[in-house]
Amino acid sequence: MQAKEGDVAIQLALSQSMLQQGVPFPRLTKTKTGDLYARDHENRMWILSDFVEGAYFTGMRQQLDAVARAIAALQDQLEKSAEAQQLPLFSAVNSWDGTAAIFNELFAKENSWAEFFPATEKDALLRERAVLERIFQKTRDYLKTSSSQIVPIHIDLHPHNILIGEQGAPVIVDIDSLQRADRVQSLSFAIFKLVRQHIVQERPSDLAAPAREFFKQLNI
Repeated sequence: MQAKEGDVAIQLALSQSMLQQGVPFPRLTKTKTGDLYARDHENRMWILSDFVEGAYFTGMRQQLDAVARAIAALQDQLEKSAEAQQLPLFSAVNSWDGTAAIFNELFAKENSWAEFFPATEKDALLRERAVLERIFQKTRDYLKTSSSQIVPIHIDLHPHNILIGEQGAPVIVDIDSLQRADRVQSLSFAIFKLVRQHIVQERPSDLAAPAREFFKQLNI
């Protein structure tokens, strides 16, 4: 990963503190020289941890509930920690103008989509254009009326960053994703990715029910 050494030091110290308080992180391990991270030939820093026996989050019902509780515990501890306020600011914070410009350009070039996308993707975009524009508009309206709440948070909680270890206990990995970011945006990303995996795995009849239950389990 590309990161500043000072930021990595804060993330390492915070993850150790979180682990001591019961947050389900993997235990960090040291290199032969006693460091908690290694550098590769491109001078990138890699945080080292013990191997976690288990499998990626598959979306089973009991896993979803356990992961929601684990995320709630992590977020509670992060927002209580003074040290967490020193985490790096996520680069996507306040990036809506750039995102909006991309969407506007995409819609404006509808007649050229065939040049940029394979036929199946182009057809899907055409079919769902009204849905995309409606979501875009709702997002823009929401951002106009809401204030951003920047908090310490894990910005990348998706199925491959959550391992299900012994007795179904979740372990959250990728601690370089501990950053300061918008609370709603980051948690919404997590809920979307994890609940989607659950829907693919178990195909519930009520597609909205897993998200409602996830919010309930989060209790934040």
